[in-house]
Amino acid sequence: MAEVKISERQFRTLLEMVNLATYTLQYHNRPGRDGWHRAFESVSDELMAQADKMGCGDLAYYDEAAKAWLPNRDYEEESFFKECIDDMAERTFWEDLVARMTDRDIARDMTEQQWLALGDADRQRLRQQREKRYWDEFEKRGVERVLLVPKEPAG
Repeated sequence: MAEVKISERQFRTLLEMVNLATYTLQYHNRPGRDGWHRAFESVSDELMAQADKMGCGDLAYYDEAAKAWLPNRDYEEESFFKECIDDMAERTFWEDLVARMTDRDIARDMTEQQWLALGDADRQRLRQQREKRYWDEFEKRGVERVLLVPKEPAG
């Protein structure tokens, strides 16, 4: 077994990094990747089990029901890794919404042939114009004016 000598402060930083990675992994559900999940959980459990010995007992506790080491709730709510996760979720939501709405609008306004006939610069300019419209709207009003419009009945 290898031994790594780090300070309490470095250990706290390492736990932040491991918690960030482990939390992010919860969103990864691809088949055949269970080995990676177990490997991450194993490292996380081992580090959290050492927290008290490293002077960081306030950061982790053992959950009997889950049979795993977990971040203490107070620590988690105030942690840098939670701040990173929240920021990533917020940013991903808006970027994905803008991209999907832009793609939808372009697909409604032109055929694939017309799109492909445009040069790269023209495609980029068109995307940026459409995206700007949505960014301006969402920065001012959030989702306040986003509505689902029911389709007209057929016939």
